[in-house]
Amino acid sequence: MSTLISLNNGSPVVFVQTVASPSISGTSQQSLISTGIGSVLIPQKTLIVGSTYRFSMEGAVENPHVAPDGFKIEIGFLGTSPASLAGATGLQYLSGPFATISYQLQGSFTVNAVGAAGLAAISSSAVLTIIDDNAGLALNQIGISVANNATFNTTVDNTFEITGGFTAVSATNRINSRTFVLEKIK
Repeated sequence: MSTLISLNNGSPVVFVQTVASPSISGTSQQSLISTGIGSVLIPQKTLIVGSTYRFSMEGAVENPHVAPDGFKIEIGFLGTSPASLAGATGLQYLSGPFATISYQLQGSFTVNAVGAAGLAAISSSAVLTIIDDNAGLALNQIGISVANNATFNTTVDNTFEITGGFTAVSATNRINSRTFVLEKIK
């Protein structure tokens, strides 16, 4: 029996990832969002005061290093001008050695002001949960809640982005996402 995902008829879902992301192994932040149904592109002037989105992501991390090495995740917008991650919220998990863990990332953002860079503002929050794959128990949770502005710009197209990378270079480091969903709540 197949399951159909409809992104029409008033559904709040704007994007569903259907293919796991490639594994990221370096210190350079790279996208954890892979291909799917819908789009993470938010057209210019679509974000209005009160626009609220919710997102969730799940994936795996291999990081056999010793503390304080770890991985980091950034959440923000890739605007067409400038082409950099703007309004970013960052989470970093510094850890001892582990073979493979799973993570869950959940968060939301709300537009507080619209306009060009320096005028537009969002408030965002996210919780990163680390799960031991062997025991099935949560190892740790990291949360962040921030008000972002400065480089965020609602007058240009923006692509919602989640990136991942590591604090140290190792050929054995790997992070990827298996699922990602972006919903428009309001």
